[in-house]
Amino acid sequence: MSVAKNARTSQIMRNIENGYYIGNKRFQGYGTLPEDIPSWDYRAKRHGAVLAKLDQEKKKSKKG
Repeated sequence: MSVAKNARTSQIMRNIENGYYIGNKRFQGYGTLPEDIPSWDYRAKRHGAVLAKLDQEKKKSKKG
């Protein structure tokens, strides 16, 4: 390993020990605005809603 890699590794280890990476606020509040939500999230929600509706219909048909 070169001196630079050792120095970088040492810096990262110091940061971990000092709790630098705990409580990272970079993505705090991400997804609260509609523009932040990725398009695949909408597709997943729609797909889940369709599956839930089919499941409810299946349960209703078994009862009655």
